[in-house]
Amino acid sequence: MKKILLAVGFFGIMLGGCATSGQSVPPEKEASAHFKLGESYLNDGALQAAFLEFQKAIGIYPKDKLSHYYLGHVYFRQKKNQDALKEFAEVIKIDPGYSDAYNYTGVIYESMGNLDLALKNFQLALKNKLYEKPHFIHYNIGQIFANQNRLKEAAAEFSEATQIDPGYADAYRALGEVYLKMGSHEKEALSHFEEAVRLAPEEPVGHFRLGEIYWKQKSYQKGELEFKKVISLFPDSDLAKEAKKQIERRK
Repeated sequence: MKKILLAVGFFGIMLGGCATSGQSVPPEKEASAHFKLGESYLNDGALQAAFLEFQKAIGIYPKDKLSHYYLGHVYFRQKKNQDALKEFAEVIKIDPGYSDAYNYTGVIYESMGNLDLALKNFQLALKNKLYEKPHFIHYNIGQIFANQNRLKEAAAEFSEATQIDPGYADAYRALGEVYLKMGSHEKEALSHFEEAVRLAPEEPVGHFRLGEIYWKQKSYQKGELEFKKVISLFPDSDLAKEAKKQIERRK
């Protein structure tokens, strides 16, 4: 199964001004201090330390949405999917319009092989018309459709992602893959892989696909250049080994 894009951003919340001497600190502010420390630990890869800080924040302020959300992320990284799902469900209970929680829930269900529930949650994420990252959701839905061989629907989702964010290289590359699977859409596949490479020149898959298409079109010099680009980018990868085989076959 092709890995879907995990569209999760890490962001902090601002602490308010310090309380004056003798005043009690509101629980929201006390919790936010633990959240920010947990976020720092998480960014450093210290999962257990982050886990403890998010738990402290929630203990102080149970409606701390972001601490529940990041705690879910910790659980997911620990491969504790059910615990992660519980945390994201709590986030949604606190804020029913929080699209990132629906998206992450969809990602987990997809990783578990439950595509129906994954699709349902991705679609719920899109209901928030103020969501700032809908292109990620369309990409995730497109991946599910592609895995189900619903190629026209997948192409529509990936295309929507590129319309929302014209700089989204992964969506162009995914479109190229879908057009290749469709057959007789080589021209469309080529143009999308070319755009993907233009936007993300250090990503090797697009170069490899271009090499294949160019050689199929008997543009051997252009194809070899693309295969050599793959080799230069990731010389020890399986893709680079395959690129070398392709070049050897032409000699």
